Amino acid sequence: MSTLTYYAGKPGTRMRVDAVVEMIAESLLNDGDVEKALQRAFRLGSEDEIGLLDILDRLREEASDLQHELREQSQHGDPEAAEKHLSDTEAMRDALRQVESLEDLQGIDPGLMERALTTEEREWIEKWSDITGQLIEAGLVAQQGTKLSLTARAIRRIGSGLIRHMYLPPQIRGRGTHALPRPGLIGSPADTTTAWEWGRSFDLDVAQTLIASIRHGSDSGGIRIRPDDFVVREREAGAAYATVLMLDMSRSMFESGTWDIAKRAAIALDALNTTQHRMDHLDLVGFSGNARKLDMTELPSLSWDQFSHGTNLHAGLIVSRQLLEKHRNTNRQIVIVTDGEPTAYMDKGQPIFEHPVTEKTLHATLLEARRAAKSGISITIIAVGDELSADGFVGHLAKITNGRLIHLPVDQLGSFVVHDVGSGRIHTVR
Repeated sequence: MSTLTYYAGKPGTRMRVDAVVEMIAESLLNDGDVEKALQRAFRLGSEDEIGLLDILDRLREEASDLQHELREQSQHGDPEAAEKHLSDTEAMRDALRQVESLEDLQGIDPGLMERALTTEEREWIEKWSDITGQLIEAGLVAQQGTKLSLTARAIRRIGSGLIRHMYLPPQIRGRGTHALPRPGLIGSPADTTTAWEWGRSFDLDVAQTLIASIRHGSDSGGIRIRPDDFVVREREAGAAYATVLMLDMSRSMFESGTWDIAKRAAIALDALNTTQHRMDHLDLVGFSGNARKLDMTELPSLSWDQFSHGTNLHAGLIVSRQLLEKHRNTNRQIVIVTDGEPTAYMDKGQPIFEHPVTEKTLHATLLEARRAAKSGISITIIAVGDELSADGFVGHLAKITNGRLIHLPVDQLGSFVVHDVGSGRIHTVR
């Protein structure tokens, strides 16, 4: 059984690397830069962890107190001990100021740390000095040359955290329900077990959980069960669904903040499939001037393409339909997230940009949407913002495909996608 918990150093200095991923998740979601996210967490710390700046502040205050003490002792006593303490404190402060990367922590004099730092601070340095290696060993980060990148496992870990924070507003509650009322708890028990993750059904395997707890051990010597010790029985899935989530990557999506919410919803949806709907399949397609399949691990670092003009919904539908051709024996759906009408289409394999919107663009897009619908693929359009009207193009697209048109404000997008699409609701195509 694999687990996301690895430890650095002796038991007293252990650090859970999945907890580190949680700590840096927000930074990773902003731009996907692992090194920058680690450096930020290292410097600033968190509610539960000290950071480099905390140690530097403590050393600065101690140096100030020692200087005051030296002035007093120069008149009334022997200042030698205070001078030595001050020298170590200032040397430690200078050494930490020169740390430019986490690897630099390994070069700090252990004797100096023993004299100038508290036990908590020394343990903190030991935790962080090899955290990159621990993340790689845990399969959460991959090294590509000199650059670190997130793995699919790390993205799912972040996605599990996102699910916890995506509340379901009352105005959209109940719009989508899975064919199975409690996914993950319906179906015959399988012969396999797995490490429990948030969102997965809690069908606990007591014996395997105890074994995992004993294997990890406890500082006190007794048995202490932690959440990462939980082992659950897997269950056979019910109906399988294949979904393509089409994400508009035009400039307006980024400027309005819609892209950030959409990518978080996609990451959460992927985590939900992994933990609750193991037989479901999710693909992502991004479209702007053209369209392509997206990899989940590249989502955090993606930005709009300033050299690609247009909203090529036509190209997105083509790529999506082709991806779903591999899943003809399952329920299939395309979910489109967009904030504007199409302004580009494909002609003989080449994108054609036309603004303002032309009949050619609309006709090509509607033709491809109808082609998908006739092959048994359901279509849902999530219109974000105020630009799209039910009386306009998206309303017509939904009508001719017997699909759904959902108008949502930006702040409700994430929870709707996770609940409605994640629940596996398929709108019947007639």
